[in-house]
Amino acid sequence: MDGGKRFQFRSDPGGVAVPSKKEQFQQIWHRYDSRQDHKPSSLRQAVAWAVEEGLLELPEPDPIGDLAEQMGRQFVKNTRQTRRAEGIGLITPFA
Repeated sequence: MDGGKRFQFRSDPGGVAVPSKKEQFQQIWHRYDSRQDHKPSSLRQAVAWAVEEGLLELPEPDPIGDLAEQMGRQFVKNTRQTRRAEGIGLITPFA
C-alpha cells in the first residue's frame, strides 16, 4: 500500500495538478518498486502494472510517428558516427 498518499505534482494556473512526464514516470516507478518489495523488475513489467492500475493510458498507435522517431534516432546515430570519423566536419546523415 502507499499509505493513502497521493502523487504530488505542480499545478497549472487553474489549480489542477499537472505532472510532467518525468515526474509521473518517477512516481509510478517508485510506487511499483515498493509494491514489488524492491525485487528486480523490468520497465516493461512496471508499465504493464501501471496500465492495469489505471496510472498510465496506452497511447494511440501512430505508425508514421513511430517510423519518424526511428528514422530520427538513426539520423542522430549516423551523424555522430560520421562526425567522429571525420572530425567535427559537416553533418551528413545516412552517409
